[in-house]
Amino acid sequence: MATIPSSIIGQSDPARSRTPIVSLSPSKEGTLPDDTDGQEEQELPELEGSGVEGEIEEEDAGVDKDGDGDGDGDGHGGEAGGVGLPILSLGANGENEGNEKDVGKAVIPDSEAVSSLSSSPSRSLRKDEDVEMRDVGDIERATARLKDGEARRCVDIDADVDLDGGNHEVVNKLAITEDGLEGMAIEKEERVPMPASKAKGVTSNSTSDNEDGKEAPNDASKTTKDYSTMYLDEPIPAPRTTGKDASISSSYVSKIQGTVIEQQGPLPPQDEVKGTDIGTNVSSKLMGALSTGKSQSKNAQEDKTTSPHSQPEEIHLNPPRREREGLSGDGSPKNKDVLYAELKAMKIASLQARNTSLLSEIASKREKLEAVSKELEHPAAETLWRIPLPKDAGTRNVAGELVSQLSCDTHFNQDIFHKFRANGFNAISVYFFWSYHSPAEGVYDFETSGKNVQRLFDYAKEAGLYIIARAGPYCNAETNGGGLALWGSDGSMGSLRTSDSTYQAAWLPWVTKIGEILAKNEITQGGPVIMNQVENELQETTHTADNTLVLYMEQLEAAFRAAGVTVPFSSNEKGQRSISWSTDYEDVGGAVNMYGLDSYPGGLSCTNPNTGFSVVRNYYQWFANYSYTQPNYFPEFEGGYFTPWGGSFYDDCTAEHEPKFADLYYKNNIGQRATLMSLYMTWGGTNWGYSAAPVVYTSYDYSAPLRETRQIQDKLYQTKLIGLFTRVSTDLLKTYMEGNGTGYSVSSTEAWSWVLRNPDTNAGFYTLQQDNSPSTASITFDVYLKTSVGNITVPNVSLDGHQSKILVTDYNFGTKTLLYSSADILTYGIFDVEVLALYLESGQVGQFAFKNTKNLSYEVYGPTNFTYISSNGTQAFIYTQGVGQTTVKFSNGVLVYLLDIPSAWKFWAPPTTTNPDVKPDEQIFVLGPYLVRSANISHGVVNISGDNDNAITIEVYTGNSDVETIDWNGIRLPAFKTSYGSVTASIPGAEDRAISLPPLKDWHSADSLPEISPSYDDSKWTTCNKTTTLSPVPPLTLPVLFSSDYGYYTGAKIYRGYFDNLNFTSVNITASGGLAFGWSAFLNGVSIGGDIGNASLSTTNAVLTLPPSVLKPSKNVITLIIDYHGHDETSTAKGVENPRGILGASLLPSPSSSAGFTLWKIQGNAGGDRNLDPVRGPMNEGGLYGERLGWHLPSSPLINSSVSPTPLPSFSTTSSPLTGLNATGIAFYSTTFHLHLDPDLDVPLGISLSAPAGTVARVLVWWNGYMYAKYVPHIGPQTKFPVPPGVVNNRGLNTLVLALWAQSEVGASLDEVELFSYGKYQTGFAFNSDWRVLQPGWDEGRTEWGW
Repeated sequence: MATIPSSIIGQSDPARSRTPIVSLSPSKEGTLPDDTDGQEEQELPELEGSGVEGEIEEEDAGVDKDGDGDGDGDGHGGEAGGVGLPILSLGANGENEGNEKDVGKAVIPDSEAVSSLSSSPSRSLRKDEDVEMRDVGDIERATARLKDGEARRCVDIDADVDLDGGNHEVVNKLAITEDGLEGMAIEKEERVPMPASKAKGVTSNSTSDNEDGKEAPNDASKTTKDYSTMYLDEPIPAPRTTGKDASISSSYVSKIQGTVIEQQGPLPPQDEVKGTDIGTNVSSKLMGALSTGKSQSKNAQEDKTTSPHSQPEEIHLNPPRREREGLSGDGSPKNKDVLYAELKAMKIASLQARNTSLLSEIASKREKLEAVSKELEHPAAETLWRIPLPKDAGTRNVAGELVSQLSCDTHFNQDIFHKFRANGFNAISVYFFWSYHSPAEGVYDFETSGKNVQRLFDYAKEAGLYIIARAGPYCNAETNGGGLALWGSDGSMGSLRTSDSTYQAAWLPWVTKIGEILAKNEITQGGPVIMNQVENELQETTHTADNTLVLYMEQLEAAFRAAGVTVPFSSNEKGQRSISWSTDYEDVGGAVNMYGLDSYPGGLSCTNPNTGFSVVRNYYQWFANYSYTQPNYFPEFEGGYFTPWGGSFYDDCTAEHEPKFADLYYKNNIGQRATLMSLYMTWGGTNWGYSAAPVVYTSYDYSAPLRETRQIQDKLYQTKLIGLFTRVSTDLLKTYMEGNGTGYSVSSTEAWSWVLRNPDTNAGFYTLQQDNSPSTASITFDVYLKTSVGNITVPNVSLDGHQSKILVTDYNFGTKTLLYSSADILTYGIFDVEVLALYLESGQVGQFAFKNTKNLSYEVYGPTNFTYISSNGTQAFIYTQGVGQTTVKFSNGVLVYLLDIPSAWKFWAPPTTTNPDVKPDEQIFVLGPYLVRSANISHGVVNISGDNDNAITIEVYTGNSDVETIDWNGIRLPAFKTSYGSVTASIPGAEDRAISLPPLKDWHSADSLPEISPSYDDSKWTTCNKTTTLSPVPPLTLPVLFSSDYGYYTGAKIYRGYFDNLNFTSVNITASGGLAFGWSAFLNGVSIGGDIGNASLSTTNAVLTLPPSVLKPSKNVITLIIDYHGHDETSTAKGVENPRGILGASLLPSPSSSAGFTLWKIQGNAGGDRNLDPVRGPMNEGGLYGERLGWHLPSSPLINSSVSPTPLPSFSTTSSPLTGLNATGIAFYSTTFHLHLDPDLDVPLGISLSAPAGTVARVLVWWNGYMYAKYVPHIGPQTKFPVPPGVVNNRGLNTLVLALWAQSEVGASLDEVELFSYGKYQTGFAFNSDWRVLQPGWDEGRTEWGW
């Protein structure tokens, strides 16, 4: 793997050194980092023995659920996703901030004497390196240069700082005098004041943290100390380094590449290109448009050469202070050679002692990896680390829930995988939920349809996608119990997420079994698994080796290794709230190979589209501080955000669907050297059954780029532009930060830039955005570019609101080089000639030039106005982007597509290989369709499989002159060759195809609440007789009535409580079922009330009156039906161990010695943890009478009463959901219908439900046995529920079952139950399949549960 140069700057201790370190202002107490929404963390009870005080899950800026525009929707926990940015080479370095245990941090510029940092995931020594400099810092701001016996002071800034609220421009070797001189190093020790007006530093983020997460002005009055005049030899207070308060107040800002770059600062407005300024010769009327370019370095091999930009480095040591400042014991300067020798000896001794035992194991694994990598035809470094990731929360669906079920046996996930691959992703991040695969203790299912993990891996490999596994045991993911096994919800798993031996004994079998499957599918075994995340957003609150969390992480890692997992381990930091599990920061144990940071910075609102779009500009600093030997990795970056019960529905959150969200935020990450990014979510899917945690409802659309319905949204198209660019831009894999800041390399302070440069190729990447990123205005400015032939000014570059661009310089594509481009590069391909695709907003002006070419002629095909100018041998091409597509054919053989944004969205580059690492010569270019899944050439025919909504002309470029025919989804089309070598044809759409969906009628119905009758036979029910519980939450009354204590976990529970005596007047009930749950109570068959539910309450209490007219002298029975919205994640008190069901029940007036009840009985889902329906799994049904009898299943007695040996209660063929109930109660309704969708159509279907205003009810809907809708009209927000193929039979019989629970005395009914389609697409994908294996029907065994 590529490594950083061997000359690396060390870092001093700011608490002791006089050399100042530019720091962030300490975070205000009670506020969150700048990538969060300002929510205050809820103080929760301490987990016993955990060492975690009040741990909650990540709550970054998300969707504003309450409409006040502050983005304070429910906190997001920890999930995964992934857009793929090709990962930069490992080996970037920074500093190990605040760690006084690490001594001897040094810089040794003698490249012949010292090896550079190893970039392997295990942080091992290279075979040819004699020392690993793992603890060497990279602080370029605080260096002490020894000269003439005095310490020379300089400040080197390139990360987010806040000095007295100032906006600090990034410069290297920065020394600022009162006269404002920049870029001049101080040659002798001076006390140089830094005026606030000049301290425009590094990567300043204009948004400050405050209580509500809104943008706040930088206010000097809020700082703890006045730094408006800062002396360069005045130490800044040491940062907090551990615990919650660590936040982001780390004081060290550093540059990843480990070298001080002698930067010239922003180029002047008129820089010459070999004596001639191209920019000044371009008419001011010509606007040089920005470009977005991202590159990935092919050079992933180890590189010991020093960057051409590196300089001899200063030296900083840890205590004693004199040694840190390069002084001898008497205070005189040490000889530099002596000092270097001492430092080298210290480092070698320390590191060799630490690493010797690891060398043989590491060498063995590396050799194995390299051998396998050769077989896969790409280097080991790229095998492991070049990972553009989509986040398939469909992960939740892919690997643990229904979609994975469907993917395993119906190829449904292949549809999702195709769409990821086509849109530039090269990996998916997949959760594996313990809860889904283990319905009971000791029971594991990895083979039943829907749980066949091996088939999931096979499909991912066939689709050309890597997999990042997230096997828990805790996942969060807004899934039931956070993915922990629900059989442990009774408290039997001990102290969760700690080193508690009881908890370890619970999770160890799970980790062992899933680990063995992962091991068989690792990339070293020819499989797709490249990394395994351990746990999820677990905060390392105390950096001590005996801390329970450290021991827990050590246990997990050892268990996965024992199971055979050898790929790197990763982690995901819960925002900038702690510093956890990095080998580069206070590694006392439990650290992983790949540190990652989760971030959800959007702050968008569903009700106020003018909020949000404030980018975070301190990521670069964060990674430099805390994971400087590793790639900058986002395991979860905002692809959308969830909305809660009672909030806004995803379709209403227009800001989250905005394609410029992807353009602005994802390019901002590229500008900060992020090389591995997983979008959470890329596709959210559906919380079918009872798989959701209480914080979310049925839909998990998440406003993700790929809609829950599997439809491509514009945000995914925009993300594709970035994914395809990074796939071929290999120079991005090895860069250093040349500079950044407001007005940096641009002519206007309204613009912000990040400038990266590849030290080997000199390729430059200039990420541009508005300084005030939320602005919706347009700005125009000049950009100053450094190229291999000199400095170039590109005038009048434009940025619209929320727009970002990446300009490139010295960008290699094939045998050609772009000297520069101010238009975004979409991708390039190597065919018979080099083909380059650029994109701009229509009406914007672009400018580009090839290197070492002049007097090129060209032909233009399309509406774009295209011209050129020449200056000193450089020919610059300038154009105003027209509407649609323009193609330019140059005399040097290069073909350039100039695309407006809508045309770029429909530009596809299907690979001709299944390798996730696609090379530029392994593609075919296709323009026009809604989706292109695959393409190949055979006997002069280009065969294309894809989807299309509207008839359109397709254009295909193959570089093969023999191709004369296009085959679209098996349809041979007449084709025409263009003058520049492509082939075109007209392909069909689906706009004229008729879709006929039947009305839902002929309902069969039955009462589903016979249990309220005093004469109901509950003799086979479970008796509640426990007086103690393992739950960490004590019961309010005895006996214990927690449902999990009696083996019932998911779905509604029904209780019957008996008592005697006529003297009781009321009953006090406390129940728990998760946010927005509800419950109903009956006395001797008569409704006495309950609770209709509240979106903010997981537990409710009511005192209900006992009507004297209903009471009997003995054998009174109270029946309670308690709804269920899932078990909690650990962000809520005791997490999955928070009990469900009845927490307490007592009769009033209270008897002196008891709660008054003589007996309690409970009933839940049929069979409890027996998992009677293994195909649909343990979370598909609950304890309603109709569910227990299997009425929700195809061919049940509710449809065909002749199959049931016992009569149905209140059977009817005259009632329907539209007539409903006239009193409190529950009824089941069932109907069947046939669908006849054309086999070449993809028609995403859904069911629409509505109810009259004021309806208080709960509605469940099963489609072919799968519960795919929960509708609560008085809480909301969801009314439309998509259902995927595999659940739906596109051509055949379907069964729809609906349960209506009326919670008010007036009853309830619906006024709409209709099928509808979300769209229609002509497709080559086989959606018309036989799904029977996924849809087992009713059998008579169900009748035994009809009690």
